[in-house]
Amino acid sequence: MNRWMISLLGLVAMGALFWYCAPKHAGEIEARIAESLSHTMGRGSRKNVSYVVDGRHVTLTGTVETAKAKAKAASFAARPRLVTSVDNQIVVAATQ
Repeated sequence: MNRWMISLLGLVAMGALFWYCAPKHAGEIEARIAESLSHTMGRGSRKNVSYVVDGRHVTLTGTVETAKAKAKAASFAARPRLVTSVDNQIVVAATQ
């Protein structure tokens, strides 16, 4: 019974710590992600790709020439260790 109570108390303490700390650092986290993405997006096949950072979530929009370029942009967006998810809304341009 003691182990169960200690485990429960530990989980409650961790939850309280997260609830207290996460909102205070959200702006810093977004800025760090955006700074990291600014070095990789907008270059080469990603020059027509835009991104929006919302917390730890990144949304990609724009147009690229190939499906490979679309996948590569999503891969670059997911690289910063603080990113938890990427919504890849990039459109592959139709080739004529």
